[in-house]
Amino acid sequence: MALRQVARERILAQLSKRNYTSQLTRAELRDLDKEEHVLTFGPGITVLCGGNGAGKSRTLGALARCLGDGDEEDRQRHIPELPHWLSSISVTGSTAGAEWTVDYDRSKRLRSGEGPSSVVYIDPSAETEGLIRLFSGDDNREDLKEGVDPAPLLAEDVRRVGHILRRSYAAIEVYEVTAFSEDDNPTPYFVVEAHSQTYDLLGMGRGELVVTYLLWRLRNLEPGTVVLLEEPESHLASFSQRALTDALAAFAVEQDLTMVVSSHSPGIINPLPDGNVTLLKGPPEQGFRHDLGIQAISDFLGIRASSCAVVIVEDAAAQQVLRAVIEAAAPDLSGAVTIRYARSGESGVHRLLDEIRSAGPDRFAVIGVLDGDQRGSADLAQFGYLPGSEAPEIVLRAATDRWRADSSSSWSPPLAGGAERLRMLLESTAGHDHHDWLAELGKHYGNTTQVVRAFVELLLTDHLHKSEADQLIDWLKEKCRQGTT
Repeated sequence: MALRQVARERILAQLSKRNYTSQLTRAELRDLDKEEHVLTFGPGITVLCGGNGAGKSRTLGALARCLGDGDEEDRQRHIPELPHWLSSISVTGSTAGAEWTVDYDRSKRLRSGEGPSSVVYIDPSAETEGLIRLFSGDDNREDLKEGVDPAPLLAEDVRRVGHILRRSYAAIEVYEVTAFSEDDNPTPYFVVEAHSQTYDLLGMGRGELVVTYLLWRLRNLEPGTVVLLEEPESHLASFSQRALTDALAAFAVEQDLTMVVSSHSPGIINPLPDGNVTLLKGPPEQGFRHDLGIQAISDFLGIRASSCAVVIVEDAAAQQVLRAVIEAAAPDLSGAVTIRYARSGESGVHRLLDEIRSAGPDRFAVIGVLDGDQRGSADLAQFGYLPGSEAPEIVLRAATDRWRADSSSSWSPPLAGGAERLRMLLESTAGHDHHDWLAELGKHYGNTTQVVRAFVELLLTDHLHKSEADQLIDWLKEKCRQGTT
């Protein structure tokens, strides 16, 4: 695994664990009928997503007016309009452990309460468009740099810009020009050196300018700042959007920033934990849908999740069992995971993984899931395990034996003929080898897929096996979020 991937995993893990100076807890948006629509925030980064017209930008505007970002004139000029249905908004959170609540009344344009000490609203696309207009309209822009010492972008940020854009930069310098501001607020003028060429802000591509400007803005923020960020993926290719999420997560963790981001990009959404992404309801409804999961949100938005996995298991039975476990315990994961099996058991899984990984990196994770009897014999970071401590057919057979012996069981088999037919078939196949046993039952029900699904449902009624299945699902989701191996 490359060092960059290790660092990515570490940052994403810390995103949910870091103790941020400023934390947003919830926002209560009240409509004209005084009905409350609650928005909850994830740690570090919360992404607001939804279809066109769902109100992502306007929700950011409501948060900005409530939390405060500059004076009223500045808010009127730069920040999006409020949702048409909004009458008031309250935001609760904490700063350095002290809880606070801030309210904003639309009709009175009145903000009350004391919130976080620093809140900024950033629209990278609009603000860089403003930079282009500003400098292209000045025939003597070189004169603006006189008396201003350039400040090179930090080497780490230059590397991040290059990683996001897949380019190699020798240096990026920033002239912080104050000639356009009455209160000496700096306006950045970028000069780039790359591939033995030097060019300024007006020679930069839009995506290149957006990324450079955004990282410059974030680097200059005070720890504890709340950042309201409007569609940062604008003008970026899909591969750059995923890398931008890595950079945003790194700034949140390393700079102690709390971000609320509007986006409908799979590259921004997919790498994040489920709790960090919220779906806005589309018109005519108002409000938010929480805890849907990344895959379900991607399906709703009509985008294919780029963070997926190819899973190699030991044999055909393991393939059916894993598919049934996923369908039962995490159906939203089904579309993100492709399951293939080796024809030579556990050793075949190792061999196939080695062959695939030696061919070079790909755009999805390639991982192995072994039978439960291999639990503990391999690195948990590299392998997941099916429920139980035996081959999957043996585990399923043991579950059916327990069911047959327990007359008080409430489980009703979702199979043709019901419980009595299944009891008769289990009795008639009692002497079969466990491989032949499953195949024989499949003949009576048309195929083994339906049998395995039913038996996995039974298996997961057991507390221990359910816990093992949940651990496997959590592990698979983490591998899907990591995406590239």
